[in-house]
Amino acid sequence: MPPSTVQVVEAAGASGGKAVTSGKEWEPIFALPLPAEGQRFEIHFRHLGGPIQLKSVIDGKQKEHNWIWDQPEQWKWSSFGTYTREQLGTSIVLIRGGKTTIEPVLDCVVLTQKENIPTGTAPLNVPDPIVEKTHRHAQLRLGQVSPSSIRAPEG
Repeated sequence: MPPSTVQVVEAAGASGGKAVTSGKEWEPIFALPLPAEGQRFEIHFRHLGGPIQLKSVIDGKQKEHNWIWDQPEQWKWSSFGTYTREQLGTSIVLIRGGKTTIEPVLDCVVLTQKENIPTGTAPLNVPDPIVEKTHRHAQLRLGQVSPSSIRAPEG
């Protein structure tokens, strides 16, 4: 198996000044086990650059879900939508898209059980107040972990 190209990089405007990216097409750049509680999850993420796909892991196998083909040049909040626990299984995986030389840069991922959170461009220092309220459900700031140990923070 070829080595991973996933890496934490310095990224102006990102949480803590760092984000995660990959130089290889179709490579997983983020994985997160689902929280123990809850049956429906809305999945939001802050990104720039190339396309990103949502996959889930069910019975050890990846299942394809939604793509975000947008390639924003500035930080942007996007949403994959709402999914049930049955659709997502035990965890989610975000995959770098292919057919482009533009690498995605992923700042953070937010899972919430509240639906219809607005998305769009927002400076990090002025986050969407609804998204900010969801951080206690599950949030991972990628600049605080290494690519080989991406997981939700304890606490």
